Amino acid sequence: MLLALHHDRRLWGENAEDFDPDRFLPAAVRARPAHAYKPFGVGARACIGRQFALHEAVLALARILMRFDAAPTPGYELSVSELRTIRPERLRLHLRNR
Repeated sequence: MLLALHHDRRLWGENAEDFDPDRFLPAAVRARPAHAYKPFGVGARACIGRQFALHEAVLALARILMRFDAAPTPGYELSVSELRTIRPERLRLHLRNR
């Protein structure tokens, strides 16, 4: 159900399937209904480690991006699979020291 919400064209526009980090700029977040994005679930099955996971992800990503330039394999086309989370299929990043 959350996957359908996160791909709803009424909330995300015609390019709902596209990866667009600008959707999470502060102005875009304020313009979107509060119920449109629930990455850690809701209700009785919501993730109890949500705050820790968010802080840890920001710290890890910042350390990686400070030290490396990352690029996918040339010609990579994004395709996602869903298990418990959504993840890119066959994505390989090439890291180069800054």
